[in-house]
Amino acid sequence: MSRTVYKYRANTATDDNKVRRDIKTLLSHQLYAASFDSLNDPFETSAELPPDDKPGNEWVIGIKQMAYSAGVYSLIKPLDNETFPCSELMWAHYADSHKGFCIEYDLDILCQHYGDGFNVISELNVQYQANRPDISPDGDIDHALHSIFGIKSKAWEYENEYRIVFGSAGLKPVPKNAVKAIYFGLRMDLNQRRQIINGLKDDNIEFYQIECIENTYQLKATRLMFEYDYTIVDEEHLALVDNYTILYKSTNKDKGSIIEFIQLFRKEKTKKTNITIIDDERVMDIIDRSRNTWSSTERDIITNHWIAFSSFEAPDSVWMYPEK
Repeated sequence: MSRTVYKYRANTATDDNKVRRDIKTLLSHQLYAASFDSLNDPFETSAELPPDDKPGNEWVIGIKQMAYSAGVYSLIKPLDNETFPCSELMWAHYADSHKGFCIEYDLDILCQHYGDGFNVISELNVQYQANRPDISPDGDIDHALHSIFGIKSKAWEYENEYRIVFGSAGLKPVPKNAVKAIYFGLRMDLNQRRQIINGLKDDNIEFYQIECIENTYQLKATRLMFEYDYTIVDEEHLALVDNYTILYKSTNKDKGSIIEFIQLFRKEKTKKTNITIIDDERVMDIIDRSRNTWSSTERDIITNHWIAFSSFEAPDSVWMYPEK
């Protein structure tokens, strides 16, 4: 069974052409191995080394040079009960509070790809401990490398990190079949989501939208299917505007997908439109009646199954679950 790892991306930095660098790197089938001094932990590579000026300790100089020039690609291992990237803290800290995205890799394919010709120093599970490690002067290079590159304070334990350490920082190629899925944060820009989907649509990758589970502190991942199944259950054609009530049958009910559906629907119309979207036909028997006549059961139906409304006066806006 292949090993799964995640890489959260903030998607905030831009290049000279104002292109989002995380998206550009992803679509170019690359990753960026960062230098250790650019990471957010000031104690990176701070293990206590033996003095390098003593006879027999020449290896220490080589270790220091490795640490100075190395590049690291930090990945997150899922916990045993996790089936998707669901860490609230990781989304907040490394995906710009859900404005970014997360890449799912097949770690075995990734590591196999870097087995030859990429000067990989180490592939390691990060360990977390209270005290900074001391490196013995016995010249055990593997132990020294793990202590320098793979031990962090227990404050970082929630990350559950796996590292690929290269001999140099910079861009590295990624085999297409190593990327298994992309997860979009709750607040990710719809146009950026489309850019990633369009750029990778031929790569046999699954796409998921992260959503909140109502009345909980939990997240869920809904696979994006890109097929909008619907029925127009009511329509009214007036002089200046058309009104449509749509029974929406697709599984993707996140705001981004609803906005995209409404935009596609309006492209086929010649007049301005008001659009009401429901996912339960029982709403039709209730929605036009006065709220004072709704029973508690009917109010629950309206609350949970009147998905969205979009007005011709503000066609770029969508009011999600208007009765909630």
